[in-house]
Amino acid sequence: MRRVAEHDTPAHRRDLFELLLNATLLAATADQSPPGEQQGLAWLEGENGPVLPVFTRPDALLAWRPQGYAPIAVTGRALFEMAARYKTGRIEVNPSSVPRGWISRTEIEALAQGRLPLGPQQEPASSDEVRVAPPAVRPPDQLIEAVRQALEAQPHAVAGWLFATDHAGGPAQLTVGVQLTRGVEEAATQETMQGIVEETWARSDNADRLRFIVVAQRSLYDALRRGGGELIFKR
Repeated sequence: MRRVAEHDTPAHRRDLFELLLNATLLAATADQSPPGEQQGLAWLEGENGPVLPVFTRPDALLAWRPQGYAPIAVTGRALFEMAARYKTGRIEVNPSSVPRGWISRTEIEALAQGRLPLGPQQEPASSDEVRVAPPAVRPPDQLIEAVRQALEAQPHAVAGWLFATDHAGGPAQLTVGVQLTRGVEEAATQETMQGIVEETWARSDNADRLRFIVVAQRSLYDALRRGGGELIFKR
């Protein structure tokens, strides 16, 4: 989940889905069920259908609900089959912990059949391959401030832009582009991006709306500077 958040590539997403299919995950059950009802899994209400919270470790469940719920182990494949059967709108993984993320209904349907969902395309080599523009709806100030503070905490981060990307007419993705100091090694890049993602998640409950990428291509940098994005941080 950290790798996908830092750099959402088909390879990283494929690795994540393979792990989820074969993993044993934790769902939550109420300690006390209403009289006459069987003990069932905890579900939340969502705009596009029920939301199923799942967890990768017991302390993540406790961070979500310290009392009143107990963990139950479920294999990934069985969990996705059940979620598809109940028309689940999304699965939220570790909703109150880091790392966290979510799985869409389309992805749930594919995983329930044992298939790996098609992930997003890799970052284009040229900004001509993707439309870059300021977001149509600006996210809450609290979320933007959380990103600013996360960027400020990383010495290799020199600038950050907020923008929306539209790959080949697909849905717009709210994105944070991070410019790093020149000559940063790959290990330091990964550590920096991981730190930015985790700090943002820790500061805002809406952080899963964002995608984080490194602004490495000159064409993308120029497009953002020309007004394709909102500069939200500069060291």
